[in-house]
Amino acid sequence: MELDILLRGQSNAFLLAADTGQAIAQEVQRLLGFDGTTNQVWLQADWSTPGAQTTIASTSLVGDWLTQTAPGQWQPTALEQGLLRFASQHQGFDSTAVLWLHNEYDSFNPNLDAATWESAVRADAALLRQALGLSAAQSPYMFVSAIPFEGANDATAQAIRLGMEHLAADPGFNAAIAGRAQDVDMTFRFAAEGPNSHVYGGDHISAEDATLLAHRIALSLAQQWAGHALPGSPVALAGGAIANLGPQVVAATQLDANTLALTLAPDSASGLQPLGADAARGLGWSVHGADGQVVPADQASITGTETLTLHFASALPAGGTLFYGYGSGRLALDGDHPGQGNAVYDSAGLPAWTAASGVAIAAGGVGATGTGTNGTGISSTGTVASSPAPAMDWYALGQAQLDWFSQTGGWWGGPQANLLAWEAASHATPAAPAAPAAPALAAEAATPDWNAMAATVQANLAATGQWYL
Repeated sequence: MELDILLRGQSNAFLLAADTGQAIAQEVQRLLGFDGTTNQVWLQADWSTPGAQTTIASTSLVGDWLTQTAPGQWQPTALEQGLLRFASQHQGFDSTAVLWLHNEYDSFNPNLDAATWESAVRADAALLRQALGLSAAQSPYMFVSAIPFEGANDATAQAIRLGMEHLAADPGFNAAIAGRAQDVDMTFRFAAEGPNSHVYGGDHISAEDATLLAHRIALSLAQQWAGHALPGSPVALAGGAIANLGPQVVAATQLDANTLALTLAPDSASGLQPLGADAARGLGWSVHGADGQVVPADQASITGTETLTLHFASALPAGGTLFYGYGSGRLALDGDHPGQGNAVYDSAGLPAWTAASGVAIAAGGVGATGTGTNGTGISSTGTVASSPAPAMDWYALGQAQLDWFSQTGGWWGGPQANLLAWEAASHATPAAPAAPAAPALAAEAATPDWNAMAATVQANLAATGQWYL
């Protein structure tokens, strides 16, 4: 069995191959249980042979590798012809995965949309698979989700991600996401580039970034080739489903004007790692309103095994959509701070993610500030209409306070709804004690008067800003 990885892209693809190319192939071999002799994995790339290169710096797919002659019609350029020549000289593998690390220069184009980019990739795949002599089933496209790139257009970077996910969702095309990498430093500079005004957030991945990305890519390639895994291999022992993508945000519910509760779907790994300082600041989370308003998060906290709560700097817009790492920005405080370690990670060390189209926000029990006109579910004051808030369950609130204290050693000081959401997510709320059939005997301990206690707590909060019980 011989499996091949054909790497294509720009200078970052070259750096990935130079720093970690062999490591990727060796890790895929290990995960599949290959011995490297009878069963092998190769990584192929060429950046120096004129007329047969797979990676070329400072080039875009649309325009440099393929030119559009009419809607849906594409013409290969000399660069694409060189790629096809390379492919035709590297046939004979049982499967060749096209490892795609190529979005940088395309993301400069403000007029490039997801449909056009996707159309170009489909044309590329038809040509390349023919040159390889392989079917779509034998040659999966493995996309590294669009990486951050200095000066790129955010909407275009997001459109490229959307195109990648559309193709990955098409079983007839045969593609997958090979990894996400917005938690990178981007510190490498070629000598010809000269000095930079800042250390982090440049155009090129560092060796440490390459190592991080190589690990994620190897996991996804092994997952893609799970059908080739040998008995006793890590992939086979995992039943053909290893953690490779990280947890996806599948629901976002508005708790109050500034707060969301998130539900994540795990990817063969259970639980979330404790948040780093920057992740706890809500770094990378944003809500985009239909009117173009963007509200960033300013706090994130883990509330359960697969749940998070986000707080935002201002009231959320009506009809908002949640994104994590929108556009071309890194998960960093600004352009000159590190990105590694700043994501929300699962127990396998893989970052959380939202679909490129975002996550629609579901309304909770509290009206959310927004914009609109009467007759649209939004009042003239700009507040989303909602049903009257139900009476507070003071027993549940008091019990939640006790549970929070038992786990953290301190009293909850935030919105009541958030505390109740945490309690529900932790599945720790006990049933309220049943009312006695007859008055309790004097010798029995009386049930606490939760309503009286709640009134005291509320009065203290109003006077001091602090909770106590």
